[in-house]
Amino acid sequence: MLITLKTGSNMAQIESRGAELRSLRDAFNTEYIWQRDPKYWGKSSPVLFPVVGELREGRTTFHGKEYHLPKHGFCRDAEFKVTYQSESMAIFNYTYNEETLKAYPYKFSLSLSYELKPEGLTIRYTVMNMDDQPIDFCLGAHPAFNVPVDGNGGFEDCALTFNMPETAGCPVFDFEKKQFDMDNRVTYLNNETTLRLKYSYFDNDAIFFDTPRSDRVRLASVKTGRGVEVQFGGFDYVAFWTPIGLEAPFLCIEPWCGVAVCSDEGDEFERKRGVKHLEIGEQKSFQLTILPL
Repeated sequence: MLITLKTGSNMAQIESRGAELRSLRDAFNTEYIWQRDPKYWGKSSPVLFPVVGELREGRTTFHGKEYHLPKHGFCRDAEFKVTYQSESMAIFNYTYNEETLKAYPYKFSLSLSYELKPEGLTIRYTVMNMDDQPIDFCLGAHPAFNVPVDGNGGFEDCALTFNMPETAGCPVFDFEKKQFDMDNRVTYLNNETTLRLKYSYFDNDAIFFDTPRSDRVRLASVKTGRGVEVQFGGFDYVAFWTPIGLEAPFLCIEPWCGVAVCSDEGDEFERKRGVKHLEIGEQKSFQLTILPL
């Protein structure tokens, strides 16, 4: 089911399957969200829960017992319930069931709230512990943006600009071991704020900023200034991704709490880098805001 939100001349659409953002358009009918061409990538903005990325051989342990979780978890393909809807806001909810408990042994509720305002779109991710024990989880956002948004120029005519100077020695993804090699790093920024895009940067998969100072980043054309600002305060990390070798006309900006397997960690889920913890009855929220430029 496709839900449409409107505020003035702005419009957003969210699909209940995966509670996935499918479209964000402004008063000039400019589309900011990647439109899921399977030639490159058939998603537009999946939610990553309860794991970000892959596990070693798809397996992890919770308190000593082994479980199998798919890449990015199971919520991105789940049918969410629409629990609230108005002209400019909608809330989507997914709750544990017998099948999720086979892969992830915790009772949880995951809600995504979308609110469309004149200046942009705010997405709030809320995880609630519904279990009779503390729970651990990872959470990630994965929105993909058209690059460039107005078709003026190409991918490499765009840049990422952070709100704080970044020194980014980013760990390289080891394809053989399917993990980030924390001892092998490539420096993309050295106390700088702007990174001009190059397809070659993504030859080793995602660029993973594991020590970001910034809480927002702009993705915009250096020719026109058109693009988006993504605010991700509350998330621990941010990564950037476009498919390897396809020269796809989009870039994903991915705020994460948690990360794929890293070379310096074991397989115990509760000890994963960036994992979040909830006591009985506790909930935590994380917010992402997309501002068209």
